[in-house]
Amino acid sequence: MSKILLIFLLAFSFINPLKADQLSYLSKKEAKKGRRVISRMDSVFFFCGCCDENVIEVARVVKVEVKFTGYENYYEIILTYKDNKNNLQTMGVDLAYVWSNKNKKLQTIGQIINLEHDPCRSLGTVNTF
Repeated sequence: MSKILLIFLLAFSFINPLKADQLSYLSKKEAKKGRRVISRMDSVFFFCGCCDENVIEVARVVKVEVKFTGYENYYEIILTYKDNKNNLQTMGVDLAYVWSNKNKKLQTIGQIINLEHDPCRSLGTVNTF
């Protein structure tokens, strides 16, 4: 019985993180597309549709860069932005959880550049928006 429980717990621990970093590591071409899209926006929203909390953060775009991760041929998008307290922040972003309201249509940056991923639930389903 304890072996079955251990197997179940191990399997569950591998399933959950799979959604955590869906579009963090990208090809150079994908990263450049993402940078181009984000750099044309005044602001984006951070929202993890696969997470339990309903936290939405507005980020005013300051600078968008593509950086080599140092792992195989993967790149990431580094976003410098101002948060809701006007503090300057810089971090690597996951395009599955960076949202746009471009043309009044809520979608992830990953959706805009046609990258396959699962946003789990739409930003539009969150009551706090």
